[in-house]
Amino acid sequence: MGSPLSRTCDGCLRILGFGQHMKAEAERTQSPNCIQIEESWCHDPFLSDIVCSLTRTGLGEQMHYEDWNALLTTHFFNETAAHTPVYLFVDDDLLREISPPGMIDASAHDPVADFETAVRTVIYGNDPFGLIFERTLGWRDKGRPGHPPFVGVLAATVLAASRMTSAPGVGRGNHSFYRPLRRILKLPGTGIPEGYDVVIRRLWEELETWLNDHGGRYGSPTAHTHSTLTYVGWALSQSVLSRDDHDRIVDFLHEQGPASRKLDTESLIGEFEVWAYRHHITQRLRRALTDKSTRLLVGEVIQRELESSGRSPSRDSTAASSSHNRRPPGAFSQNPAPLRLTWPDDGMPDGVAIQLDSVGEDIKRQLIEDGVADPHTTGWVELFSQDEITPGKTFTISVAGNILTLPGRDCYVLEADELLGVWREVPYAEVGIEHRVLVREELAQQAKSVMSECGSQRHRSPRRVPVPEGWVGFSEYIPKQAEDTVMDSLGALAPPRHHGARLVGGLPLTPHSNEYLPGGVPDLVVPVSPCSGNVGLTLQGRPLNVAEARSGGRVILSEHIESVGSHTIEAGPRSLTINVTRGQRNSVPSPSLVLPLRQDGMFSLRPHRYTETRHDSPKTKDIGPEDSLSTTLCGALISPPSRSPVPPRPRSPGIRGEEGSLPELSNESSEVKTTSWDLLLEWCSEYGNGTFEAFRRAHDWLSERYAPCTGKWSRTLSRLQRLGHVEVDWEYRRWSVAPTVLATLSDEAHMMLVGARSRRLLERIDHLAEEEDPHLRALAKDIAADPPRPQRNGPPVRMVSAEGRHAQELCSFLGIGWAPRAAEQLAARLPTLKAMLDEGQPVTGPAGENPHFLRPEDPEPWQPVTKAEQWGAYQYEGHGKCRYAYHIRGTSFIADKHAVIYAGLFRSRRRVVSYDPEHRELRVDARFPLPLLHARAAILSSGTLPRYERSDRAEHSYQVHPAIEPRVADQIIGSLQQDAFDLH
Repeated sequence: MGSPLSRTCDGCLRILGFGQHMKAEAERTQSPNCIQIEESWCHDPFLSDIVCSLTRTGLGEQMHYEDWNALLTTHFFNETAAHTPVYLFVDDDLLREISPPGMIDASAHDPVADFETAVRTVIYGNDPFGLIFERTLGWRDKGRPGHPPFVGVLAATVLAASRMTSAPGVGRGNHSFYRPLRRILKLPGTGIPEGYDVVIRRLWEELETWLNDHGGRYGSPTAHTHSTLTYVGWALSQSVLSRDDHDRIVDFLHEQGPASRKLDTESLIGEFEVWAYRHHITQRLRRALTDKSTRLLVGEVIQRELESSGRSPSRDSTAASSSHNRRPPGAFSQNPAPLRLTWPDDGMPDGVAIQLDSVGEDIKRQLIEDGVADPHTTGWVELFSQDEITPGKTFTISVAGNILTLPGRDCYVLEADELLGVWREVPYAEVGIEHRVLVREELAQQAKSVMSECGSQRHRSPRRVPVPEGWVGFSEYIPKQAEDTVMDSLGALAPPRHHGARLVGGLPLTPHSNEYLPGGVPDLVVPVSPCSGNVGLTLQGRPLNVAEARSGGRVILSEHIESVGSHTIEAGPRSLTINVTRGQRNSVPSPSLVLPLRQDGMFSLRPHRYTETRHDSPKTKDIGPEDSLSTTLCGALISPPSRSPVPPRPRSPGIRGEEGSLPELSNESSEVKTTSWDLLLEWCSEYGNGTFEAFRRAHDWLSERYAPCTGKWSRTLSRLQRLGHVEVDWEYRRWSVAPTVLATLSDEAHMMLVGARSRRLLERIDHLAEEEDPHLRALAKDIAADPPRPQRNGPPVRMVSAEGRHAQELCSFLGIGWAPRAAEQLAARLPTLKAMLDEGQPVTGPAGENPHFLRPEDPEPWQPVTKAEQWGAYQYEGHGKCRYAYHIRGTSFIADKHAVIYAGLFRSRRRVVSYDPEHRELRVDARFPLPLLHARAAILSSGTLPRYERSDRAEHSYQVHPAIEPRVADQIIGSLQQDAFDLH
């Protein structure tokens, strides 16, 4: 067989001279970069012109427009692209890549500059696109032979699109496109060039016609415009993704498999974003996903790839629910984008959070300006949108010119977020972690089966947690093992086997910290499947056996770690280090919630954010002796400081154990073991402040390890609040430990530690004689730290016995507050019923759903009614919790629960609080506990929670507060207007 160059058809005779030169040059240099011309090319009417153009560059000449046009055409449109979408993606790198090596003198010419110069030979003058349009019409009239003459011009427009930049506050669009286009073509002026709008559209249409005329032999057309980018859209549709980006989309569709439900464009983009987080994609593609003008173009590319590969995006989700497919590795990975569904503990799942660590600086700046985040914020923050967020539907929001997406799903798996205080969507469930699940009603039974297959036994559908219509919610879903075969739409329920070990629970000093309190060492969860066998684990080099772990993969590290210090756990390739420390606080944490004084001198029941204390902010500080802690009284704020709002009185002659003095709490030994109450209060003191979710996690984890505090975390938090250890904002679901205060009780012989009780502070008080400071050692002779006194349903009481002046001196040295006769100080500033109702929110019309009217004379005081007509107290249900309102003259005042109740009792002329002066006891109907500050004043008289007694004459129980001075009792009863009626 002769040389390919010597066997040509008539249409290729003109290349013989240059071809012989190329052959000789290839034989002389033995260069692998020389162009190899196949014999079949000479018989192809399309490729023969390309051969002619390519061989002309063999003399080292600069490439002409025809050369570039032929080169680009054969690169993109050839038989290897048959029946697949073809994108004319051109940028600087591609021009350098496809330019024939050795055919251009690299020292004299740059391929990019060479291409631009070549294009300018056909685009110039007052009618720049006139010449190429005439050539196109002539080519069309001849029956479109060979290759199109305009591919090089279209490539120049795509090159301009690849160089587009976004102006501040403006997305990619017309203005950012025409500037680089005019630079490439060297056209003076600004804006759209003359004739561009008509000619370029016709050229793209001719390209589509030519490809269709060949029946897809050289690929399928993809260029199209966009409704908001009429002229620029053609080029953008080609430049938005590179060849590698298209390959990643194909990989994504291959792993995704057949769609299980009908997907719109935004849903496809959202699914691709989830997949892309743990797969390498180009920065170009990442930018395209967050740019308003190109985001939909990416979705359309995915749609075309689906259609071309025979995958239909339309499939009934119910039909897919009966089949199980093996989930490919990595199919469920973390959502890159930023947005996740959120679900309040007692509300509807209609919130959205954004992950600041995964967004650009422009988005962060915008969120800071909008007040959503501050410069120190990391991790997740909640967004507030005026648009409704509906589960199952794709939600988008624009931030700083970027489109962020929350994909619609058939099943959501959520995990508690301690910092946000809500349940936040996660890409998949994790072994040993509690989750909430939201699933479409038609998939609920399959979801229950999947959760059971994953080892969960406690999942249930809570009745009081609201869910959207057509959806079912599950709580307490704790998978114990990985599961390999899960249907696509429910795949997020199954923990992946490849997921690494994780620390859960424990008592961390700060959120996401690796430092834990003694007695609060976390558990280690290692995902295992039934067939995975034992997993290699070591602690400080010693092996741990997962087969002995509880709950299918949970290792109780507290059984293996008994000392403070650093401990390293190795789980396969992963290494985890935890530090067990005796606490960090030497002094009192700065409060973030306090109860301020009103203008009338009474305390408010609405918590006030005293400082902007944050765990991740340098503003966090400890309060030392130089701070004026006299401005706080057991978590309440007194401003200006008041040393003693009541006149002094003679010291009570009562002694402990006698009637009318402090009650004996327990006959147990003074050697009190550490309880869950001790550890919980110590953790609160170190943690400082946080969300309800953080408190719930600590509470529930302690209840599993030790004797539970109470049955429910909210009841525990309420008791700590009444004791003065913490302040709580029930509306915004946050808590804050109160500054430490040494408060004298009613007998003035004993002082109670109220507020924060860190381990180091207690150790200093217990061992004053061992202090380095000689003044503290001297005080040890006059001050005695009493042994902890346990009490039922509350933390042990910590007392100090001393004369007042010595106790005050001790507080000064330790940097803690001093509150003489705390109960009387609080009682003197208790708000009245009217003041408590005035702080409520007035509403006209119904204050909620399912109203219940207070009838205190009935055994069940809350009776259902159709609507609020009668004046009095009402309870409303809704969104998983109750709220309370006092109705009068057509207006309802939504206020504190106990304030509304006592206002209703006053309206009903019902007395439920009485005082026994002989025994100095305050008795309260247990169905109607005292409001917060009233209860705190009563508790600070004795330092203990009330005891419960049952009367022979009544069907209900009483709360009995001991050791109450007559002055305090009168102020409590009077402020509630309970002294206006006789006792029932």
